[in-house]
Amino acid sequence: MTDQRIDKLSGVFFFLLGIAVLGASLAMPDFQEQGASIYEAPGLTPALLGVALAVSGLLLALRRAKEKSFDSLSDLRAPENRRRVLLAVGLTLFYALVLLGRLPFLAATALFVFSFVLSFEHLIDQDSSKLPKRSAIAAILAAVVSFSIEFLFQDLFLVQLP
Repeated sequence: MTDQRIDKLSGVFFFLLGIAVLGASLAMPDFQEQGASIYEAPGLTPALLGVALAVSGLLLALRRAKEKSFDSLSDLRAPENRRRVLLAVGLTLFYALVLLGRLPFLAATALFVFSFVLSFEHLIDQDSSKLPKRSAIAAILAAVVSFSIEFLFQDLFLVQLP
């Protein structure tokens, strides 16, 4: 199967998934009868994400293929790329199954972002002399990302985080 065909099928799938998410979020109660504003409705965030997913899927399905095509599956046959995929999946599962719920959300997210950034930076260039600088950058990113996520969800979206 060509990359262009995979993109079209994936785009249609994500478009339909986005429409389904939008439909399900619109079916959620909005609590306006209890005096809540439309911005406090629990379906607002999923609705916005559903619209974004549908638009992204539509753009993917309708985009034109570049003249030069390559086999994206052959990229996964390379051992270093498989290691990267396994590392990303492993770190994400560790975050979701081990860190969340056992540590405060802020600490779990900061630890995840720090380890993710540092791991992938080290995979790209294994020069140990750059480790202190990379660690500092990863720590700054971890702090900014974790505080931003906590602020966004708890203070703006009023979502209670674990």
